[in-house]
Amino acid sequence: MMTDIQIHRLHAILVDCTRQYRLHEKIVERDVNGMHVITYEALPHASEAPPEHTVVNCTLLNVGVHRDRAESHRAELRQLIAPFEPVLELGPSFITLGAAIGDQGAAFQFMALGHVLGFWRIVTPEDLGFTGEKAEQAAGLGYVMLAGYQREETS
Repeated sequence: MMTDIQIHRLHAILVDCTRQYRLHEKIVERDVNGMHVITYEALPHASEAPPEHTVVNCTLLNVGVHRDRAESHRAELRQLIAPFEPVLELGPSFITLGAAIGDQGAAFQFMALGHVLGFWRIVTPEDLGFTGEKAEQAAGLGYVMLAGYQREETS
């Protein structure tokens, strides 16, 4: 597992080179199990991402990754995640990662960062054939996961 100091540093890297973006309108109204639900999302919309951000779909939200900043953290990130490799090799969900690093939103950012750097790929409900509301439900159950963790060769 990662130490508190490593987790703190990981969060600093995530703040430096990633940003969360919403998928839907700022205010969404819908009926859920007989209740009228109004959701307000304060995040900027993915369409507002600057051109230097590679936007990664995580089903429940999108994450923009500033590629140049991400690349500048590549070696340090490899060192930080080394103790966590046994978990990464199992293909954890954002729920598992969120529990390990203390925040599910940061887990999505971590997943997107590693995806853009080529450390792994993200598997979403859409990859499994789900669409629309079913995809969102599956994502909420943890079906946004890592796959294909690649340990970089050391020379």
